[in-house]
Amino acid sequence: MVDQQARVFLGGPPLVKMATGEDAEEEELGGARMHSTVSGVSDYLAVDELDAIRLGGRSSPTSTIKSWDDDQRCR
Repeated sequence: MVDQQARVFLGGPPLVKMATGEDAEEEELGGARMHSTVSGVSDYLAVDELDAIRLGGRSSPTSTIKSWDDDQRCR
C-alpha cells in the first residue's frame, strides 16, 4: 500500500460521524500506514508508486524488474 494514498475501510468518515457523532480521518480509519502496522491487511508500506512497484517486484520470485536499486525506501 502507498502511504497517504491507499485506504481500505467499510464506512468512511461521513458514516462514522452519522453513526457515532465522532469525527474521524480517512487515514486513521483505514489508511496504508494503519493497515501496514496495526491490522495486518498489508505486508508492505511504500512511500510512493515507484517504491510500490519495487516492493512488488522484490516480493515476486518470478519478477523481471531488476532496474531499480534496493535503496531501502520501504519502511
